[in-house]
Amino acid sequence: MRAPSDHYVVAGHQARTPAAWRRAAAVATASVLPLAATAAFAMPASAAGTGGYRVTATIAVGGVAPEPWAVGVDPTTGTAYVANINGGTVSVIDEATRTVTATIADDADPEAVAVDPTTHTVYVANAAAATVSVISEATRTVTATIAVGDTFGAIAVDPTTHTVYVTNLGDDTVSVINEATRTVTATIAAGAEPDAVAVDPTTHTLYVGNISPGTVTVINEATRTVTATITGVDSPWAIAVDPRTDAVYVISFDADVVAIDGATRAVTATIYPPGYGPLALAVDSTAGTVYVTDEEAVEGRANPGSVSVISEATNTVIGTITDGGGPEGVAVDSCRHAAYVANDGNGTVSVIKRSPASSASACP
Repeated sequence: MRAPSDHYVVAGHQARTPAAWRRAAAVATASVLPLAATAAFAMPASAAGTGGYRVTATIAVGGVAPEPWAVGVDPTTGTAYVANINGGTVSVIDEATRTVTATIADDADPEAVAVDPTTHTVYVANAAAATVSVISEATRTVTATIAVGDTFGAIAVDPTTHTVYVTNLGDDTVSVINEATRTVTATIAAGAEPDAVAVDPTTHTLYVGNISPGTVTVINEATRTVTATITGVDSPWAIAVDPRTDAVYVISFDADVVAIDGATRAVTATIYPPGYGPLALAVDSTAGTVYVTDEEAVEGRANPGSVSVISEATNTVIGTITDGGGPEGVAVDSCRHAAYVANDGNGTVSVIKRSPASSASACP
């Protein structure tokens, strides 16, 4: 997450339908499953990469064809949360031991995760049910379920205002959720097919990627009004923000990452990660890097996927890591400089770090 939270991401893919339209069958269960059912274990590191980045651990999330799809991290507790889209569950990973410590039963089709590290609350967007599950980190139980709009797109949290934002592709809106009351307090009109969302907790600005018009809607959190529309971003379906630099990063249909200055709202760079097409991204704000997942290395070939690392200072790719598990969602713990990648192809989560390690931030 980014200062003080880490990242809020969604998944999508160039030349394939965005993630919100690629639903897998999901199975809903109840309460917290026993740890034995997860068969969790830390596997050996799977691959080295360029630029000193490498997979340092691979964690099986367990279950029958769980298809891990998205990740959220609470850096204050050192915990990662993985939405398993096909299993109807959320896996809880201890960052220190790199093991699954609990599996929480969720609604059908959990597709995205956002965490408020100040309240230690996890928000999971359930695509099939068009709801958001509220999970207590302390009890590891679903404490509330909130109905949102038509056809979920993405989810983000502002930990400074304790507000959750959910994009609704079906009705071209953004649902605003008050964390305290656990109710939808407003619905904001966005562009057509909003499939990505990120929030800057420093400027209290919301960025929404709209698929059909190829625009990014800029929303003032306080007034809940659209203050600008950024054009020239083809079918944006993933967004991440670095509040330390006021930089916005967007994945577009053109298989690139577009860098936008949050202050001027101008496109400052276009970055082309290697591979067929980027899917999701997350920012390590303290290291000044952006992690980008790519499920396929080359279109139409059975090649392993990859994760690219972009330097914010130069807007260039400084590292690429092979990840053969079918990387989808990604989250970053900026305190520990660790990226967690959900691999829907083999039911695992890859942990990526740089060696030698970046200087550690002031960890909780």
